[in-house]
Amino acid sequence: MVEAQRRSMTEAHIRGEAQHLVLDGRALFDALQRGEVDAVFKYGAVTRDDPGGVVKDIHHIAGKFLSEGRPTDSCVITSSSIDRDDDVIRSDGMIVTDGYKKNPVVMPMHMYREIPIGFTEKLAQYMRHVTATWQWLTDIAESDAARYYSLWQNHVLNCTSIGFVPHEWERREDSTWGIDFKEWDLLEHSIVSIPANPDAARTDGVKQYMQLAGEMIFNGPSPLLKSAFERVEHQKVYALGMKTEMKPYANEHACRILGSSQFDSFARKNCAEKHDGKCIDVIYGIKDGKSQIQALRYPKDVWTEAAARSHCGSRGGAFEPAASNAGMADEPILDTPESILGAFEAGVLSKAEAVEQLQTWSDKRAAWAEGKLAELSVKTIRKQLEV
Repeated sequence: MVEAQRRSMTEAHIRGEAQHLVLDGRALFDALQRGEVDAVFKYGAVTRDDPGGVVKDIHHIAGKFLSEGRPTDSCVITSSSIDRDDDVIRSDGMIVTDGYKKNPVVMPMHMYREIPIGFTEKLAQYMRHVTATWQWLTDIAESDAARYYSLWQNHVLNCTSIGFVPHEWERREDSTWGIDFKEWDLLEHSIVSIPANPDAARTDGVKQYMQLAGEMIFNGPSPLLKSAFERVEHQKVYALGMKTEMKPYANEHACRILGSSQFDSFARKNCAEKHDGKCIDVIYGIKDGKSQIQALRYPKDVWTEAAARSHCGSRGGAFEPAASNAGMADEPILDTPESILGAFEAGVLSKAEAVEQLQTWSDKRAAWAEGKLAELSVKTIRKQLEV
C-alpha cells in the first residue's frame, strides 16, 4: 500500500523551479508543509451530464473574450471523490477569484505557452463536484481550438484537468500520503487525455486510450502562469467558514453560509433574494473590496421553520431556527460608516442605498448623542445638588 501510493504522481509548480515537477505523495506533502507549492495540477471527474446535487454557488462570467455563436460544451471538471493519487479535492472549497473571472481560460493539456482553446462562461459549484461550461475558440485562427473541439466531439479526448492554488489542506487520516485539499483557488481547466479521478471517463462509454505517462508530458509554466500566481496572491478570498457559536434570533431564522471572522465588514440587504415568492434577507461579508454571501435570514412571519431549514440545506448552510431570546454570537456589526462604504465599493449597495444607510446611521448617532448629553446633564445636576 505504501509503495503504491509513493509511486502515484502529481504535477506541481514549486516556487523557484523553472519547470513543473512530478511529485509522489510524500514529496508533495512535504513541499506543501514548507510553503513551496504555488500550484497543483489534478485530473478531474468528467461527466457530460451534470449529476446535480446541493448547489453552493453559481459563478457567471462575462467579458469581451466571450462571443455569441461559438460552440459550447460542459462537463464536471472536478469532484470530491478520492483520485488515483489517493487525494481529495473538496469541491465546496473552490474559490473563484476576480483574477480568474478576468481570464477564465481553457487550455490544451496545461500548455501555457499555447493560445487558449476556450473561455469558461459559467461554473456551477456543487458541494460534491464542479461543472464548467465553456466556449470553444473555433473562430480564432491562431488557436488550436477547432482541432481540440473535433477530438472532443469524436470522443478521442474525454477528460479534463484543473490547475489550482492550495490554501488549506491536511493529510487524510485513512491514507498513508493522501492529501485532503480543503480550500483552493481555481486557475484554469484543461482538456487532457488521462484523468486522475475514478469518475473521469465521460459517461457515454468511451475508454481512455493513452498511456499513464502522457499525464507527465507538459511544458513548463510560461510567464502567463507566473503572473496568474501573482494575481491570485493579491486576490485571495477565503470561502470556508470558521467554527463559531450560533444563537437564534427572535424574529427570523438564520442560515450561516460562511464564518464572519474572515471578513472585515458586512452589509445587509433585505429581500435581496426570493424563493417561492418569499423574501430572504442577505448578509454580505466584505474583504479587500470583494463581497460574498455570509448568511441568510428568513423572516419567521413568512417562513416556517421547516421551509427555512430546507432552503438553508440546499445552500449548504448551518441553520438555526428563530427563538424568543436574543441574538447570535457571531453576528456581524452592520451599521457603521466603514461597513456601508465597504459594501458600496464591493458593489453590494448602490450609491442611493449607501447614501440612505449613511443618513440612517447619522440620524441614529445624533439621537444617541442627544440622549447621552441629556444623561450627562442629569448626572451633572445631581452632583451639584449633592454638593
